[in-house]
Amino acid sequence: STSTSSTSTSSTSTSSTSTSSTSTSSTSQTTQSKPVEYSIIAIDLNKLEEIVREEIVQQVLPVGRILAKHNVFTRVDVLHLFEISDTHISFTQGNIPVPAYGRIAKITCNNQPSIFVLEIMNSFTYNNSKHHV
Repeated sequence: STSTSSTSTSSTSTSSTSTSSTSTSSTSQTTQSKPVEYSIIAIDLNKLEEIVREEIVQQVLPVGRILAKHNVFTRVDVLHLFEISDTHISFTQGNIPVPAYGRIAKITCNNQPSIFVLEIMNSFTYNNSKHHV
């Protein structure tokens, strides 16, 4: 079974809704509640163990923490890196000033492609994060 999730993340919170295809949208924020990163995640729940699927749908922890908690072996393959420099990025949770940077990645869980993620972050976050390549 697959699920559709919408996640809003400040430092520690997530929220999701379940249907038949997983898609998670999240916002990471600083302590001042200014968005620093937005992401959309598509998860094929059929490729994950039942307990992992249930926890993702329950929306209590971020997906990465759930995978780590259950010792799911993951590999991240960055498919595309990009820069947004000539437009204003506006989301319902806030704005990200340009230039902004992003990546599209495939996450393999236990040797099965299970998750695709699109992340967009501001230049300060990008330059000070593990995403910076």
